[in-house]
Amino acid sequence: MPSAALSSGCRSFFNRQRILPGFVLGFVGAAGIAFLGGMAIRSAVSLAAVLLILAAVVASMAALVWLLLHARRSRAAREMAEKAAAQERNLLWNLIEAIPDQISVKDLEGRFVINNQASRKFLEVSKSTGMEGKTVYDFFNPEMANRFYEEDRQVLESQEPILAQEEPALTSEGKLAWFSTTKLPLKNLDGELCGLICIHTDITARKAAEEKLRVFGTQLEQSNMELRDFAGVASHDLQEPLRKIQAFADRLRVKHGQALGPEGLDPLERIQNAANRMQTLIQDLLVLSRISSKEVHFQPVDLAQIIGEVQSDLEFRISQTGAKIEVGALPTINADPFQMRQMFQNLLSNALKFQKPGQRPEVIIQGKLLRVQDYQLPGAGPGDEVARIMVTDNGIGFPEQYVEQIFTLFARLHSREEFEGTGMGLAVCRKIAQRHGGSIVAKSTHGEGATFIIMLPVKQKIHSIDEGGG
Repeated sequence: MPSAALSSGCRSFFNRQRILPGFVLGFVGAAGIAFLGGMAIRSAVSLAAVLLILAAVVASMAALVWLLLHARRSRAAREMAEKAAAQERNLLWNLIEAIPDQISVKDLEGRFVINNQASRKFLEVSKSTGMEGKTVYDFFNPEMANRFYEEDRQVLESQEPILAQEEPALTSEGKLAWFSTTKLPLKNLDGELCGLICIHTDITARKAAEEKLRVFGTQLEQSNMELRDFAGVASHDLQEPLRKIQAFADRLRVKHGQALGPEGLDPLERIQNAANRMQTLIQDLLVLSRISSKEVHFQPVDLAQIIGEVQSDLEFRISQTGAKIEVGALPTINADPFQMRQMFQNLLSNALKFQKPGQRPEVIIQGKLLRVQDYQLPGAGPGDEVARIMVTDNGIGFPEQYVEQIFTLFARLHSREEFEGTGMGLAVCRKIAQRHGGSIVAKSTHGEGATFIIMLPVKQKIHSIDEGGG
């Protein structure tokens, strides 16, 4: 007779396979056959008894057939489940292999259990050789291996992960590489700690770019310091000799004009004109340097009010030319009021200056608020509100191929005899727009006027900008 443990084991097996009902039916059928057959042999039973025996035989056979079919279905289901699990494991492994980050799994003793292709490539280990069973001491120098081992111990003992920790490592060629390291404790289905998951993302290129940016920032700060120094020189040292030239030229004209005569006065006048142009050029350079290096203080600025102040400053020129200036609705934006005034004064002055002889200047200034759809503006992202201001005139315009050249320093499309100026006004305008995180572009057809389109963020992401580093 089977022991209780064995009976329990069998019962468990049969319950798991769900074949106990069939087994019981088959057993009962067989017992019935044996019993009735014995009765029939001993006492020559009737036809009814024989039929009962046959029914028992049929029931037994049906039970056995049911048992066999169920066993076959269970085996087929088990094979399908095993195949599906194998496919899932294969898919997961292929995904791990394809990930560009280095992924590895270690056991509680720090031995590698799983490593993907990126990890093997960095350590120059072939797939056939593998890393299983080895530790960090097999691949790194003692100093680095000790550091990695201590990190592993920290995660396993505290069961707290290390997330995106930036750290250096040496390649097999001895080159310095940088990685963003994440280490996570690994637990089994019962919640017991069984190992460690390590993920290393190569950030060497990013670190190199950051270093270049740091060097560039240092150079830019130095450049701005030199620019501020130049501003000081331009405002004092360079202009002082010019003032003396102009003062002595005026004195010569007043005291010795008759003695010099026309032949002497002509070169004197040329000297004065050259000195005046030099002074204007220095002042324009001074304005540009101040815009480039001076801290920008953003505050709410009513552009309509700024345009009104510019018109007041240019009142004499507007009256002299009979200009018609039409100003539409303009928004209020966060900006530097001094720089906004400088930009629109340059644009309006150009619109009044670059005109055909005898033509009445006409200028239209209009604004509109828009939503940004992309990252075309440095100071605004998708969904941010920007102001588009258009300044259109009926002047002489310029050929389309010069739409970028006109914004460069000292750019002149005409001689001084035709139009006065230093060629710096539009360069100043672009610098102001850029310092506000915006842009300025031009459209024109020669002889048919020009349109300048300024795009400026309505709200600045920072309160002030100081490119001078202080």
